[in-house]
Amino acid sequence: MHTRTTAFGFGCKIHVMKTLLVRHATVLATMDASGTEIPDGGLFARGGVIEMVGPTADLPDTADTVLDLRGHVIAPGLVNTHHHLYQSLTRAVPGAQNADLFNWLRTLYPIWGRLTPDAVAVSCMHPGEACRWGGPREASRLMTWWRTRQQSFATPVG
Repeated sequence: MHTRTTAFGFGCKIHVMKTLLVRHATVLATMDASGTEIPDGGLFARGGVIEMVGPTADLPDTADTVLDLRGHVIAPGLVNTHHHLYQSLTRAVPGAQNADLFNWLRTLYPIWGRLTPDAVAVSCMHPGEACRWGGPREASRLMTWWRTRQQSFATPVG
């Protein structure tokens, strides 16, 4: 909130919605039914809401924040703020299917407790798995963490 003084000398609080312009992405994938990909694409958002998506040339020229994403791909998705990639290794365990939380945990905790560093490294190897569930940032962070460990893995990460 910002306070602006009126012509009459008293202040009033106004809400200023910040704008974001993302432009010049190598490609913007819309993930629509037609598989539309927009070269030199971008988007314009106001107050955290996307108002426009399209070629950079069709977007506004300025915003409060401008990001130049040459060499990057933009794809829609949610950011998963809490995910354990190694759980993808046990998602098809029959005893955990359609179980309530307590039984799900009772079934899977013993398995997770026996996971080796190699198993966890393998769970990080396929970033597409994380992307399917909206967590590409988490995949990146965990893969970096495993690369820094002073352990020998059967399958190198990266």
